[in-house]
Amino acid sequence: MSGISDNPSIRLKELYEPVNIFLKESGVNFSVLVRTALRDFLRKQKNKNAGLDPKTPEELKKLRLDLAKVGSNLNQIAYYLNIDFPATPLEIKKSQAELQEIFKRIIELLKRLENEFKL
Repeated sequence: MSGISDNPSIRLKELYEPVNIFLKESGVNFSVLVRTALRDFLRKQKNKNAGLDPKTPEELKKLRLDLAKVGSNLNQIAYYLNIDFPATPLEIKKSQAELQEIFKRIIELLKRLENEFKL
């Protein structure tokens, strides 16, 4: 594929009339229109190529729900501790294990997001 010349030209064919009408109505310069359109197109292509894995939003939603559950468990433990019914070591270990698992998943997901957004 070849690059563009120092002074490229384009043929508008069927776009001539609508582009001409737009330029007259908007007062925009043709060069500005082409540069803006190309910049937007290239930006969209760049974002499209670096887009998120379709599973990512669902994974983030599940992580948020898991964190809410763990937070609820921690609140329950704190409540019992505050009313002189200490949590059992098993309850504390269970909550700790859940937190560690969720934090591992968060770290993996954040690393994947970081890689997906590298351009």
